[in-house]
Amino acid sequence: MSNKQIRNLGVTLIELIITISIAGILVSIAIPSFSSIIRSTRLTTYANELVTSLNLARSEAVKRGVQVSVRKKRKYEPKLGFRVGYFYRFGWRWDA
Repeated sequence: MSNKQIRNLGVTLIELIITISIAGILVSIAIPSFSSIIRSTRLTTYANELVTSLNLARSEAVKRGVQVSVRKKRKYEPKLGFRVGYFYRFGWRWDA
C-alpha cells in the first residue's frame, strides 16, 4: 500500500440531500415575500396609470378649452383580472 492520500473528488449522497433540503427551505421562505413584492408593484402600476390618465385629461382640457371627464373602461380582461384603460370625455362625447 502506498502512503499517498487518496483525494475525494465527489460529494456523498448525504451532503447532496442536505444541500437540496436547505435550498428548498430557503426557497419556501422567499416565495411569500416575492409574491408580496409583486402585489405591491401591481398596485403602484395601477396608481401610476390613473395619475397618467388624469394628467392627460387635464392637459387636453387646457389644450381644447373644454371640460374633460375620465371614466374606467368596462372591458374586462380575464387574463389580467381587471378592467383595462380609461375613456376620456371631451365636451359631450366619449373617446377611447
